[in-house]
Amino acid sequence: MTDYTFSTNPGFATEDNVTLLNADIDSQITDNTRLDSQIIGDTIAVTFTSPLSQNSINIIHNIFNSLDTGTTRGDKIITLYPMINIKTSVYQIIARIPFHNYKITNIEVNGYMDAALTNYKVQIYDPVNDQIIAEKQLTNSSPQTSDLGNINNLPSEDLDLEVNVKITGNNLTNNSAYIESIVLYYN
Repeated sequence: MTDYTFSTNPGFATEDNVTLLNADIDSQITDNTRLDSQIIGDTIAVTFTSPLSQNSINIIHNIFNSLDTGTTRGDKIITLYPMINIKTSVYQIIARIPFHNYKITNIEVNGYMDAALTNYKVQIYDPVNDQIIAEKQLTNSSPQTSDLGNINNLPSEDLDLEVNVKITGNNLTNNSAYIESIVLYYN
């Protein structure tokens, strides 16, 4: 089983809206089976029998965008698949995102950590201007899609943004965080 968690506009995560989402997911996702959907605050966790293909992830993002009109996601997407495990407690660059003065609206990461760790942090960083664009500490030990939250300090020039990840905890040896994909929405 694989869980995917999607952030929603406050007030969107209701039983009625989950019923609509489930119907669309069940009819449009043909390469996997949805097992369950749960409301967790302003997020909706959807469980599938196995990890989703990128095509299925894109379909689900489109379903959420069409139903949750209060959440503003950009109409363009950059998706990176670093498929990397992080074993260090200092930020490690796992990817670079070409930035051309976009209006970034959301950044989502799909990842998880070994249960022995305390947490892992994902950071989008502007190395030219020494600015953090987005950063979030995560604690999930099964695959999950998480929104990185507020977007700040967007540069005005063309450059490459860094995606940095680090782990924390008492038992860092032989434990990792795993980053499977990063999705950047922009206009």
